[in-house]
Amino acid sequence: MAVASTLGRPAEPSLRAARLAVTAIFFIHGSLIAGWAPHIAAIKLRLGMSDALLGWVLLCMAGGALLAMQAIGWLIDRFGSRPPLLVSAVAYCALVNVPVNAPSPLLLALGLVAFGAAAGALDVAMNAQGAIVEARRGRPSMSAMHGFFSLGALAGAGLAAAMLRLGMAPWQHALGLSLAGLAGALVAVRFLLPASVDRGGGRPRSRLRVSRSALVLGLLGGIAMMAEGAMVDWSAVYLRDVAQAPADRAGWAFAGFSAAMAAVRLAGDRINARLGAGLLLRLSALVAIAGCAVMALAPGLVTGIAGAILVGIGAANCVPLVCAAAARSGSGGPGAGSSLALVVGLAYCGFLIGPPLVGGLAELFSLQAAIGVVGALLLVVALTPLPDGDRS
Repeated sequence: MAVASTLGRPAEPSLRAARLAVTAIFFIHGSLIAGWAPHIAAIKLRLGMSDALLGWVLLCMAGGALLAMQAIGWLIDRFGSRPPLLVSAVAYCALVNVPVNAPSPLLLALGLVAFGAAAGALDVAMNAQGAIVEARRGRPSMSAMHGFFSLGALAGAGLAAAMLRLGMAPWQHALGLSLAGLAGALVAVRFLLPASVDRGGGRPRSRLRVSRSALVLGLLGGIAMMAEGAMVDWSAVYLRDVAQAPADRAGWAFAGFSAAMAAVRLAGDRINARLGAGLLLRLSALVAIAGCAVMALAPGLVTGIAGAILVGIGAANCVPLVCAAAARSGSGGPGAGSSLALVVGLAYCGFLIGPPLVGGLAELFSLQAAIGVVGALLLVVALTPLPDGDRS
């Protein structure tokens, strides 16, 4: 029977179980957020909302997430990642029902604040637990975890489409998704590493070093997620308006982007182990830059899809690498929560800023030029070393 090593690491079976458990949490997170999205159009129609009002209401979810991300960092430092992860996972699975069943725009907005807060808190907590698992395993693990988030999103979106096509009411689908997610989360939490592994215990620590590295990492993650947001919101528009693709092919670029991102994330840990985090981040950014350049300089159906796939390949591992580096900047344990929360929050801001930035530049110049600007910003990621001691 395996026993703990002299370095204080958990027994290997417990560590393996913790890796599988936190990976399951990533999958659940992705499936719920993708399962909620298909209901937005029906909610807009049911509540008689204009496009403008819906846009403002949906921002409430982002606002709740950003606020909760910062609060959860302190809680992780104080109590460890496991207790906040349990609370936020339970809240997240329960609260998906609230916006789906909201009877008015005001209650929809309030429900999205709460749902977004739970989603943001879970995002930070699961990355913190994933980072400590990776640190204790002694080899890369974060990319695969993020890959299962992407797989969860694909599964959640596909299941939602199938259930709604079969005539299931939105509240029934949301309730089923909620109960399944809750059951999975409660089982997974039992196998996570204990709170003591990353609990700060209230000990004072220098914040200057963490703040400097977190700001740089947040900038890198924000630029990477800006590219993700641009592909999510604008790749279909690019194929339809720039490449003049038929309507039934407009989603092909996003499909290619999503599939490439999921596949590369699942392989990312093996690549990271071979190349090192610093080199992998630089190469990833260069591939994403190449994708943006193809879309900007050679507009067309095939080149648009190929460019989006390249952006997916390049962006896939940027955020997992940045999150792991943020945890390492907090010594991979106590005190890492605040650093990780700041980095995830700044990266999430990039995801929110990217689509409107592209839209504004497209209005002033062209969509090709806007995507080219995103590629130029990715040069910052390619040229900036990870500020966590990685020398690759």
